[in-house]
Amino acid sequence: MTETEKKKMLKEASSWVGYCEKQKCDYSFYDVKLGGTGLNNFTRFGRLADIVLYGVDRRVKDGYPWCAMFLLGILYELKAGRQDCTVGKGKMPVDEAARRWVREVVGLGADIPWHAGCDAWLKVFRHNYRSGKVPHPGDFVVYLDNCGRAYHIGLVESVQEGGQRFTSIEGNTSAAGENVVANGGVVARKTRKNQKCEFLYC
Repeated sequence: MTETEKKKMLKEASSWVGYCEKQKCDYSFYDVKLGGTGLNNFTRFGRLADIVLYGVDRRVKDGYPWCAMFLLGILYELKAGRQDCTVGKGKMPVDEAARRWVREVVGLGADIPWHAGCDAWLKVFRHNYRSGKVPHPGDFVVYLDNCGRAYHIGLVESVQEGGQRFTSIEGNTSAAGENVVANGGVVARKTRKNQKCEFLYC
């Protein structure tokens, strides 16, 4: 990605801070930050991830944990433009050029496992020698459990203290606190210590 694309990605991600997942699959609430709030992982980003992953608007991933799907949606709209996610099922247009671009960014030219899990992202970036421990604005940040497995992903917005701390924008996390919450239900800005995480360079 170019530095201009990274800046646009961060701007788009920040515009959704405060967005809450929806209680049910009701598209009329999908583009509203607070309306229809609930605990069931229904979001506009899950719907966009379906288009990125499968090329069709068919509710396959919508309703699943969505931290990585948040990023897929942001990346897709970076090229396709802001989509109307309130239209009926099957009525969202598919921008094939935008899909190909997202595949290139996330897959780095390789075939990637086409599901929305952050562990798949980590494996692909590691395989292509594009991950490390030093954060930069526009990097993806993957949080690791005690066994080194990825369980949450976000987007580095800024870096402090020479890389010892960073601020990120994350989907499906908690609204407050520094603890990593992997299924918290909102898009939030977090400032965390640089520990138990790996950064994906694109």
